[in-house]
Amino acid sequence: FYEKENELKLFELEIDGVYYWQLIRFELTKRIRVRLSSATNSQSVSYTKRIISTVIAAIKEKRLLKKVDRHSILLLRPCVAVDKTTNKNMDHQYDFSDAFCTEECENIYALGSYYSFPKTVKYNMSIAESRMILWKIKRILFGRFSKKHVCEPRIIEMLSFIRDEYKTEISVFEIIKIIQYVVKQHIVYMTEWRRVFSAFNPRIVVLYPHYDTNMFAAISAAQEMGISTLEIQHGLTNKYCPYYFLDTSLNNLCLPNYIATFGDFWIQEMRLPESTKLKAVGSCYMEKMLNSLGNDESTINKLLVLINPDSAFELIDFIIENITEIVECGFKIAIKLHPREHDNWKEKYPFLIREDIEVISDPNIS
Repeated sequence: FYEKENELKLFELEIDGVYYWQLIRFELTKRIRVRLSSATNSQSVSYTKRIISTVIAAIKEKRLLKKVDRHSILLLRPCVAVDKTTNKNMDHQYDFSDAFCTEECENIYALGSYYSFPKTVKYNMSIAESRMILWKIKRILFGRFSKKHVCEPRIIEMLSFIRDEYKTEISVFEIIKIIQYVVKQHIVYMTEWRRVFSAFNPRIVVLYPHYDTNMFAAISAAQEMGISTLEIQHGLTNKYCPYYFLDTSLNNLCLPNYIATFGDFWIQEMRLPESTKLKAVGSCYMEKMLNSLGNDESTINKLLVLINPDSAFELIDFIIENITEIVECGFKIAIKLHPREHDNWKEKYPFLIREDIEVISDPNIS
């Protein structure tokens, strides 16, 4: 995939000043992964409720920016959810306050329901999203494409490659629709991030992580305004993760200026242009949790398997197939489920209900 996209020079493709291949490859690689795995998305969405809630949130957010003070550090993660009853982060339990000294914490304003900082507000870019909803309605009513969205021959060749190599069918009509959407979304979100950054006037913007359309736009807006961006590593990665494996000679990429990693090993696992500086800083939250355990011997010789829904079945099959050998080596097996699967894991993975596997489904355990 990476060799082909570089051969076709897809990162050079641009519409309205937006280099869109980095934006759509996020969607394409996701579709390929879903096609190659057994993952399914059974969640139903009420679009009427979503539109109403977005509009209401947009009104609140417009008022919010009129009241904020200027802060030197602005922390972004609009898509993190927090359980209001326990005040626990339901996405990735990362105590960001440990990543900064006490004095710096006083200068941090967090957008996105963080519970680690005193100055925190829920901010979901609802103003930008309400504009995108209106744009979608107009596209349905008055037409979908303009001449500038005619599909590039290089894109068509890449689609043929994806179909042949990964047995994943994406039509030309579908890809044009995706391109049109991400270009418009990037422009709309950049406009909103400019407004946010102008209100806070931060010295640095901290991201978690950089690779969704929301954060791509935030990085672009920050770069345009001369604001530094820092990403704190939030999970595992590898040499072939599409978000950290990019042609090092490329420009015009939506990448942070700095990435703070868990350690030197993770720096070796990333291939990014030199414009993004990698720095090993450790994992504040993990170190804090390990220190709290003390000398608990129950964690010794325990094989902890972290499950991601995209690859869950393949990974679980591997563990079960080799369970006898693992146990004979003196290991106990614990499987930590993704937070979204805590409630329904017995129905989805009934084969995990067995005495020789411990399933961790407590949302309060990170």
